[in-house]
Amino acid sequence: MLDIRNLDLSLPDLTERLCKISNRLYTMHSSCSFSAREYRVLERMHEIIQKGMDGLTQ
Repeated sequence: MLDIRNLDLSLPDLTERLCKISNRLYTMHSSCSFSAREYRVLERMHEIIQKGMDGLTQ
């Protein structure tokens, strides 16, 4: 996964990129079969991205 800390993006561009990553993760875990551990990792990544997006838009 891309490390967004080193990207030089404007706030709207960063928010858009985070939204795309978040949507991809959600699509992956809803359409594929994952082990319990993989599912927990995807859920946690989704939570982290959502919190980051919420923090950026406030």
